Amino acid sequence: MVNLIDRNKLVRIYRSLEEIDSTKAFLKEYLTLASKICGTSDAYISLLDDEKQYSLFKDNTELDIIPREQAICSYTMQRKDILIIEDAKSDERTKHLDSVTQGKWSFYAGIPLINDEGYCIGAFCIIDKNSKNITEEQVDILKILAQQIMSTLDNQRSLIDLIKKINTNFKPADCADIYCLQGELAHLSNEVVKQNDIIREQKVRLEEVNDSLSTFAHVTAHDLRAPLRTIKSFVQLMEKDLSQNAVDFNKEYMSFIKNGVKDMDQFILDLLTLAKAGHDDGSQELISIINVLELVKSNLKKEIDETRATIIFPDDDLLINCNKTKIIQLVQNIISNGIKYHSDERIPEIKVTAKKVKDSIHITIADNGIGMDNVDEIFKPFTRLNTGGNFEGSGIGLATCKRVLDSMNANYSVQSELGKGTTFYFDFPDSGKSTMT
Repeated sequence: MVNLIDRNKLVRIYRSLEEIDSTKAFLKEYLTLASKICGTSDAYISLLDDEKQYSLFKDNTELDIIPREQAICSYTMQRKDILIIEDAKSDERTKHLDSVTQGKWSFYAGIPLINDEGYCIGAFCIIDKNSKNITEEQVDILKILAQQIMSTLDNQRSLIDLIKKINTNFKPADCADIYCLQGELAHLSNEVVKQNDIIREQKVRLEEVNDSLSTFAHVTAHDLRAPLRTIKSFVQLMEKDLSQNAVDFNKEYMSFIKNGVKDMDQFILDLLTLAKAGHDDGSQELISIINVLELVKSNLKKEIDETRATIIFPDDDLLINCNKTKIIQLVQNIISNGIKYHSDERIPEIKVTAKKVKDSIHITIADNGIGMDNVDEIFKPFTRLNTGGNFEGSGIGLATCKRVLDSMNANYSVQSELGKGTTFYFDFPDSGKSTMT
């Protein structure tokens, strides 16, 4: 049973943080970012005591203070998980609320805010006057923002508690207490600095994700419609020729239709792979680099046979502690590109090296292909290599690699020269379990 007296007291304390300029600045940045990423009109933090909901740090002033029974965030707090209402006017839980009948909002997504003591004090919310939905990736971003918001509130609250403690207990003659309080203040200040650094890093990362989402919407619409237009055109031609019994033409049209469906299917599969690449289930095991390359070589047998490509393995094997699926996915993507973008003047050759360097595992994958001149752009989603040739591809493969590398906390770089080839450099953090064999 939640102690309402304690929670009401906590809500009053957290509400007072809105008056601190530094807190307000940080949280307003998060709320603005949430609205921008999800395309909503407003975002805010709600705090609920046993009688009312208080909306903080928002642009919309119509929802400042409302009775608890009129607060959708009370449902969010009961769920202890994200609550999404796509159309409040047709949802049984919300269609009777005054704010809904008055047209103040129709879409809602809220994540409960649970503090260090386990109290659910309110919710982090986004709203819009129009009905809409959000993607799984946007949901993940909102959950990250909610964690950072709660951490910021808790840190500021701890700082205020410490200042009050100093003001209440300070005795000039009691040096031991002074040193103790100074130590606590120094520790808390360090924690606040660390938290602020995390906030800045998350902000940069979330802005990158938002840019990717914008590009995603534009390119997906274009690339999915292209094969559909092809299919539609040839179906219309087949309909026209049916009366003439033009069998040969219809067979050719059917071939184009099948290719269009195949292209669209591959593009959708690439999108699914990209979406899953950043998720980490935490599983790790000691993996042999040679074993990874053998599996990749087997998976790419058709491409290797068709091009007579050669894959040169490292001289010495290396056991790396990592997620097996992710390392295979990464290596296969890079080697597959090395084979695909080969020069007509020579047989494809991909050379892989692996070694331990201090506290990291250093892996390189070098090819003798056609090279590229835009290495700064290649890890962005939907960016196709500027090769000048007629190569198939969705522009998603290397973006998937980037998400895999980011999830493994790896550093990476690329060097390439047109007409000579490309080399990828990867540095994975060494857990101490990796060994040479």
